[in-house]
This record gives sequence, structure tokens and C-alpha cells, in this order.
Amino acid sequence: KDNTVFGKFLRELSYLQNNKTRCGELVEFKMYNSGWAADFFHAVDSLTFGILLNTPTIMKPRLAWHYAAVFRDMPRIGKVIKDASKNACGSVDLSCYFLPVTSCPSIGKHVVGEDSDRMRRKKFPKGSPDEFNVAELVHNRGFDSSKMAHLLDSSPLAKIFPELKATREKYKVHSNGLYGALLYEYITRPKQKYRVELRRLVSELDALKIGKCAVMHVRRGDVKIMVGYFRKYHSIAEYVGAAHPLFDKHNISQIFLLTDSSLAIEEAEKQFPMFQWLYFKRQRFQADEGGFENQLPSELPITESLYLSATMELIKRCPVLVKSFSRLSDLFRIVMCAGRRNEAIKKVMGEIGCPDSVLVGSDDHRQLREKKLETVALSH
Repeated sequence: KDNTVFGKFLRELSYLQNNKTRCGELVEFKMYNSGWAADFFHAVDSLTFGILLNTPTIMKPRLAWHYAAVFRDMPRIGKVIKDASKNACGSVDLSCYFLPVTSCPSIGKHVVGEDSDRMRRKKFPKGSPDEFNVAELVHNRGFDSSKMAHLLDSSPLAKIFPELKATREKYKVHSNGLYGALLYEYITRPKQKYRVELRRLVSELDALKIGKCAVMHVRRGDVKIMVGYFRKYHSIAEYVGAAHPLFDKHNISQIFLLTDSSLAIEEAEKQFPMFQWLYFKRQRFQADEGGFENQLPSELPITESLYLSATMELIKRCPVLVKSFSRLSDLFRIVMCAGRRNEAIKKVMGEIGCPDSVLVGSDDHRQLREKKLETVALSH
């Protein structure tokens, strides 16, 4: 039994999610199909809103979750399942890999459900006294803020927030880092079969040294985000150059390279042989071959999901994060801050604590917005 304050939080959350007397108030949220991080951040938003309403929540896709099935686009129809033989399981949703978030029965898997923002606006409409407090709570996870206390005083989790606040302030972890990580960990509790495969994959990179590695996320596969628009393409040299002070500070010799492009691996190993580059030997696209929101180069949902889950475990070993703009990098950071650590990692890096990080291309999004505005102006 985990008697830490984090264990207490997760037990109370589980009690709320599995409280049979509240199943009639179950709120069903639509599961996103965008990217691993975008999907899970929306699921975390949904759980946050459930805590606010003191009611169980569930996340279900309209047709299938795209990490449990392979889709293709059909003219005038939209997305359909490409090959049902590759489906991860019959329900083609989170429950293929993870324990159910609630024991309350779903309304039905083809019900669209609520979007968390739409639900928030319905329950707390524009002009209501707590409109902005609720928006801040859902998106920043400010559970332990004093201005949220009146919104959460009936929640069974309320009694734990003061201790959690003291802990995260001690380790200088932002509320979104702590609660975002805890809610992500709750949603992704692996089923036994998935857990066995997950451990096997993690063991493949067991050479990654706790406290002596850096995580580098190089995003290239979806650098083209729509017709005519590209995110800025950053070289490995830019990442290494930006992070050198942190590499020196932590005596980094290993870099855990997370990338969707096989060319980035070749570039890293050729140009910077002084580092030990660790990465999963798996199928990848080359450069922007995959395109926007196409994350399954193998077209094997179980395989792709396992690699991502294993990555989320391994990054907890590293005290440095080198990243560019992306939701996945944001998820990496909160998991590195406060994801559940095993005893070996705790011994070296403590119970929680955020990595030193550097952002490559901090001006990229502003430049992309300006390019879009310029294109629109020219078209008129």
C-alpha cells in the first residue's frame, strides 16, 4: 500500500471514479484523436472536471481511439477503420491497454459525449462568478489554490490538497506539473499483459543511467501541419548547442533521443559521436514523410502504444529535457516532474522534481502565425 500523499490522492480519485452511488451522474467525455499528448491532456481535463463536479467521468471515442485502431480517410465519409484485424481489442479504446478509469457503465461507445470545454461553459456560463476560476482549474490544475477551495470543499480529495501543495512547493513543482502527472498516471495504469510487454521494452534501454542522461525530443514527422504551412525545421546541432550548459552542469554523456524521423538519428550519431545516443530500434518515417497527426508508421497500434508508454517510464531517469514546441514535449516535462518513480530513481533524484530544460525555437509559433496572417492578407 502506497502511504505517500500521492498514493492517498490516487486512492481518493479511484473511490470517486468507482463510487456506485454516483454512477447515475456519470459524465461521458469524447476521447480525442489527435496525438498521444493531446489525447491524454484532454482526458486529464475531463478527470479534472469530474473532480470539480464530484462525479465519475469516462472518456470514449466516437468510433475508435487512433492508438487502438488504424484509420483511413474516405471521401465524403471521413475516417473509417482501415483493417479491423489490426485493432488492439474489441472496444478499440483506452481499455485495450489500461485499467478502466471507472467501473460505472458507459452510455455507449458510439455516443459522442461531452467536450470538456463545452461542458465547462454549460455548467459555468459566461458571466457566472466562477467562470474564470473554473477555466483556470481545468487547464492549469490549480486544485490547491485558495481561490478554488469553495469549488472543491465537497470533494473527498479536498483534505489532501494542503499536504500536496506543501510537497510540490518544497520541490518547486507547478500545480499543473504535479496534478497533471498524477492524473495521467491514473489514466494509464497498465493491464497485466500490457505491463509485462512494457517492462520488456523498458529493459531494452536499461543502459540509460539514472541522473546522468538527457531527454532530447526532435519533432520532424509532422513539421508540415497543413497545406502551405511548415513548422521550423531544427537541426540536431541546434538542440545540442542550446543544451550544452545543461549537459556540462549534469555531466551528461547519454542522450535519450525521441524522434519520429530515422534521419534525425543518423544526423545525431554522425555529427556528435562524443555522446552515447540511446533510442528504440523501431520503425520510423523519414523527415516529414508521415505528415500531420500520422503517428503509426508500423500501422500496429499495440506496438506504437507500447513504445510511447515505455518512453514515459524511461524519461523519469533523466534530469535534463531538450525540446521544441509540442504538446508531447509538454507531457514529457510533467511526467519528468512528478510521474510515479521507482525506488531506484527516487534514491538518486528524489520523490518528485522538475528537470532542467531548454526550449529550441522559442519564436517558432509567432513566426508561423505571422506567415499565416501574411498569406491571408495576400489572398485578399
